[in-house]
Amino acid sequence: MGELLTPANLLSDKDFERSYTAHHIGSLLSVLRPLKNRLSSPGRLLDIGCGFGGIALTIKSFLGLAEAHGVDIDESAVKEAGRRGVVVYKLDAAREKLPYPDGFF
Repeated sequence: MGELLTPANLLSDKDFERSYTAHHIGSLLSVLRPLKNRLSSPGRLLDIGCGFGGIALTIKSFLGLAEAHGVDIDESAVKEAGRRGVVVYKLDAAREKLPYPDGFF
């Protein structure tokens, strides 16, 4: 698959290795298609367990969102997602509070 950072393919090989969702991204985007032209503002996305960030970046691009945010427990994945443009935090979402105020998303 390669790491082509274009609107058509924001998923890296690492995304495909780790994420079941990456293998079914077309199905996910077809479910999200009704939202594509209905969002009233650029908006933000939160991906809990964002891994390397490819899913969040793909959805951000597809929906035309302003920001993609993510949290993950894996430090190396968090670093890569951040390098790729996801606003990301390393934390265990099962045990720690998310670092966002109410209504942020």
